[in-house]
Amino acid sequence: LCLAQGNAMKASLYAAICGCLFTSSVYAVDYTGQDHWYIGYQMGTGTGHDRINGGIEIEEDFEHTNSQLTLGAVGKGGVRFEISYSKTYLEYDSDGSDEELAGWDFDLIVPFTQARVRPYLAAGLGVYKYEGTGDFFASRDGNVGGHAINAGAGILVYVIDELELDVSYRYKRVSWEHFTVGGEDVNWVTPMSGLQFGGRLMF
Repeated sequence: LCLAQGNAMKASLYAAICGCLFTSSVYAVDYTGQDHWYIGYQMGTGTGHDRINGGIEIEEDFEHTNSQLTLGAVGKGGVRFEISYSKTYLEYDSDGSDEELAGWDFDLIVPFTQARVRPYLAAGLGVYKYEGTGDFFASRDGNVGGHAINAGAGILVYVIDELELDVSYRYKRVSWEHFTVGGEDVNWVTPMSGLQFGGRLMF
């Protein structure tokens, strides 16, 4: 009788364990989006300045807004690689003039956790064109191009399996290609930073 009772207790224990495991597997949620692709759209605003030295000396502050369309892939642990096309609109403080940058960014996103709310760090590189500069600088053909260094930190928020939200602080420093003014080489850099808000659709 005791043996039969012991076997019955073991069977009940095994059934309870299996039930818990089954329940966990059914209700477990992957917040990271691992092994998925996504498209995203972000908008942002911030400040920056142009710093030019060499044949001419200029330092101009500006405010900027930007919009960005992103394609990304999620790997192990929620680490992401993103390719983005962005437009950045500059409004200079000195005279209110408007200028435009356009370019591609290639960024790595590394979350700290795999929870519903995931802080992350971002870093990457970019290639940009300063629109309209081909007509301004007679010493060159076409718009001035440059290479960017990107950095940032933000928070990803899981909403549903197909949707997440993103808020971040981003820094970008564009080093424009060298050109000449009056026979002298000119160095031109454009650092900028600001807040970005957006969302991503997973598939």
